[in-house]
Amino acid sequence: MPVLVPAPERYGVHKLIIATKRNVFFADKSKKDINQAGALIQAFNAVKRSSDLGFAWMEGWERGARWRRRLRVGALRLSDDTFDTLTKGVAEAAKLDGKPAEEYGLTGGKEGLLARVSIANPTASPTP
Repeated sequence: MPVLVPAPERYGVHKLIIATKRNVFFADKSKKDINQAGALIQAFNAVKRSSDLGFAWMEGWERGARWRRRLRVGALRLSDDTFDTLTKGVAEAAKLDGKPAEEYGLTGGKEGLLARVSIANPTASPTP
């Protein structure tokens, strides 16, 4: 029986997105998704293939505003060390692709990313 296995770098990005889709009843699964994404990010760094993960992030980022929002939120849930590793991978991939890394939302660290997430979805104030 044929089995389709996703590329590990795409699977890592997928896990970041899926983690943001789970509601409070699946908080444990969401945490597991983030841990799996983090493990893949660190593994790609260990084998010096961070740019592969960066290209997968860039592909997801270019799919539109909904994907970008979920990628941002997922990235914010990563540990600081893993977030930095992901940022370096995206910067490396962008450089290889001849594009500015700033286009892919991770420059400015978690603080910058958090500000962009907050701006993208401002809290609604009650109307009088």
